Amino acid sequence: MNDRRSEDRSHVSYHVKLTVGEGDELDAELADHSPEGMRLILVSPIRIGSRVSLSLEGGPFIGTVRYCTRDEDRGKYVVGVLLGS
Repeated sequence: MNDRRSEDRSHVSYHVKLTVGEGDELDAELADHSPEGMRLILVSPIRIGSRVSLSLEGGPFIGTVRYCTRDEDRGKYVVGVLLGS
């Protein structure tokens, strides 16, 4: 499989608070990240194109939801966020 990412991903498992739009706050798991994006695991879906933010060491991270797919094995949603968009 050929990976199109220009940056390596760091695999992590952090519980975070994700802010969607102007204030809806959701619990999420940060599964991996790179300088360009991150992958989150949530119990409910998020609309593609939504603006999201979360705070971690190093400052707030703001981006746009690029995909949201259901992981049938976990019963949760996998969300990809492009940072800085």
